[in-house]
Amino acid sequence: TNRKEIWEFDHRGQEVSHVALVKPPADQLYKTPPPRYGNRLDEISIILEEIREKDLTVPFDVFIPKTDYDLMVLTNGDSLLIHLIELGNQRVTFILIGEKGELTMPKFRVKSITSKYGERIFP
Repeated sequence: TNRKEIWEFDHRGQEVSHVALVKPPADQLYKTPPPRYGNRLDEISIILEEIREKDLTVPFDVFIPKTDYDLMVLTNGDSLLIHLIELGNQRVTFILIGEKGELTMPKFRVKSITSKYGERIFP
């Protein structure tokens, strides 16, 4: 199964902690499609969103970059503020900020996509 349980006991055999972990389906593990390279943490947007929502205090000086939208730069130099829906094998599905409805763009026309947190999503 995709569920694992971990128990921790002290030196007297008393249970001190218990946690159950559920592994998500493989297609939900990463936002960045293969190949994945470099020092990337796909979960960073989830972690940053939790820090912002819960107004957590970080115990050291840190700058967390954030804009309201993702940025898609096209091969012709144009840039679009978007909400990224899906990064497929052949195309990108997104909502153009200020517009309604989903749009698609062939990936060969996209130079880069950067998340609202400053993470490089594509390439």
